[in-house]
Amino acid sequence: LELDVIAACFIGGAAVTGYRLRRSAAGGSSYGAWANVPATNRTVASLKKRKKYRVQVVAVNAAGPSLPATVTFRQRK
Repeated sequence: LELDVIAACFIGGAAVTGYRLRRSAAGGSSYGAWANVPATNRTVASLKKRKKYRVQVVAVNAAGPSLPATVTFRQRK
């Protein structure tokens, strides 16, 4: 899975310095640890066929993280 984030310039009045991403474990309700993502695109590996996933992304700056944006999908191949 390749994710492209539409870059936010400012949150809370300060410039965005990076992003964090996490995903649910094979469609479960709990998420893994946040991973720092320095760029606005990221490849998510180790996905199982026909399993449902949720991915959350937050923008980060000096004020802290934004609210998460969540995407739900099913891995087909």
